[in-house]
Amino acid sequence: MNFGEFAKELHQKVGEEVVKNNIDVLITIGEDSKYIAETAKALGMKDIHCCNNYEEALEVLHNVLKQGDSVLIKGSRGMKLERMVETLRREFV
Repeated sequence: MNFGEFAKELHQKVGEEVVKNNIDVLITIGEDSKYIAETAKALGMKDIHCCNNYEEALEVLHNVLKQGDSVLIKGSRGMKLERMVETLRREFV
């Protein structure tokens, strides 16, 4: 099944869930993730960081993440975000 035609709507729903679940900080990576950020902002979220790539997102994480924080990393397999998980494990666990 191709979800491409639903990408905008599905990403907007993620933005709604971010706000509904009182997430403190949102960091997005990539083109479609702008819909997550736009929706979260429209619903009143303030601490949003839109990044173009993995390196930018990791830099933002280094600036905002503190020992004891919880992090949800979600992305397509193509983004290979397991690299970020491993980096954070080395630095914070």
